[in-house]
Amino acid sequence: MNTTHLLESTLKGLFPILANITDYKVKHLPSLRKTIDPFSPKETYEEVLDFIQYQEIPIHTLESYLNGFISDNINISYRLKSGQSFLSKWSKNLGKHKQLREVCNDVIGIRFIVDLSRNEMESVLLKIIKSVGYTIDIINFYEKPKAVDDGYRGMHLYFRDNPKCFPVEIQFWTFHDAILHFYSHEVIYKNKPSQEAIEYSLAIRKTIDSLPEAPNELELSFIHFLYKIVYANYGGE
Repeated sequence: MNTTHLLESTLKGLFPILANITDYKVKHLPSLRKTIDPFSPKETYEEVLDFIQYQEIPIHTLESYLNGFISDNINISYRLKSGQSFLSKWSKNLGKHKQLREVCNDVIGIRFIVDLSRNEMESVLLKIIKSVGYTIDIINFYEKPKAVDDGYRGMHLYFRDNPKCFPVEIQFWTFHDAILHFYSHEVIYKNKPSQEAIEYSLAIRKTIDSLPEAPNELELSFIHFLYKIVYANYGGE
């Protein structure tokens, strides 16, 4: 099965599992469309923990499904958001009129790193979203980078089929994306980066994107060679 068809079939199996996980109503928050400012971050995270505990069996099904996936062309990782990470994200978004569903949109996070070009990956995702019948939001960082552009690229899907439950975030990166993102996460964003560091990250992105295509006679392109090294050290969640 080629990479395109493998990605399609994997997502078609994934989405019903996510629908089962998000078949849940958050108990003590009036609406996830409310802004975060009036709410307590610690109490909101307690809601997250209640959700995870209540949906323990379908979440275990998700873990089993993802752990059973093996491919050289697609790497998948998964995590539940920690309390420390949740509180840090909450603090960064205070006073910005962000809704609960925006700040609590990655309680469950899944990442696909795919051996496809950007255009191939976009085409597959748009095709399957139209065909599955679930409510899924898309943020396309290829078309619209972050407000402060540090070179981050990729596509994020937010599974929101039930508006009364926390969404699930699914990130999609190409091998090109992963090489930069693992570096920037590990080196640049451990401390609050300066403007110079952000511009450096963007310059790396432009360099990676401008690399020539490898001749067909080579077993591995430079990107594939570098990706294997980087993923081996930093790829798992």
